Amino acid sequence: MKPASIAVLYQALPPPLIEGQRKTPKPGGYADSGADIAHALRGARHQIVTPRARPDPREPLDWVFPDTREGLASALAGGATLLWANTVLFEGHPIEAVPLQTLIVGQTPRAM
Repeated sequence: MKPASIAVLYQALPPPLIEGQRKTPKPGGYADSGADIAHALRGARHQIVTPRARPDPREPLDWVFPDTREGLASALAGGATLLWANTVLFEGHPIEAVPLQTLIVGQTPRAM
């Protein structure tokens, strides 16, 4: 089995309304912790797909993709076979349209 090429996602989409309330999103949408995850995975010799060919360890957005349709498409076009969802998933989230052969680390949108 070929090792996975991992892309880490951050929360760029607003969280859903739940009973008329919306949780205030974290500034930066967890891009900082997503960058930490991607950097640690790379340090553990995992193949990481990043938006920039040579990500700067000081720039979180060099390491993570937004959880938008465009961000997911970019990660997959870059060769990602596993998406690490460091974001809030919910029913109707664009990640539901990701091809079935793509692995996802995170909760299922339907469960949320």
